[in-house]
Amino acid sequence: MSKPVVVPDAAHIRSVFERYADLMCAGDADAIVALYAPDASVEDPVGSPVLSGHEAIHNFYQAGFDEMGGRILMHLEGAVRIAGHEAAAAFIATCDKYEKPFVVQTLDHMCFDDKGLITSMRAFWGETNTTRDL
Repeated sequence: MSKPVVVPDAAHIRSVFERYADLMCAGDADAIVALYAPDASVEDPVGSPVLSGHEAIHNFYQAGFDEMGGRILMHLEGAVRIAGHEAAAAFIATCDKYEKPFVVQTLDHMCFDDKGLITSMRAFWGETNTTRDL
């Protein structure tokens, strides 16, 4: 007899997206990594090298925080779209370290395991979604 598939509920997935935004604003790479499964992957932006595992993911976020003044202001735009183990949401990321902020509009797609941890995150954004009035 096969084991039933467990899907994290929509409320949990939505809360992970909200927590992710809060932790980006706080500049807390350790807590962000805790949202990920140990063998998770990050591709940010899509087309860049895929990072795998907690250490690589931590280094990625920490380097971003170090470069952007210790935090990145993240605002969740609209609803989180959820389908089973997968979800996507739009964010506006702002670095206010500079006199004229650096702004990126991104669409983040995340997959989740049965425990509700992120197994992959792909961020869709590029030059057309970036304001660089530095």
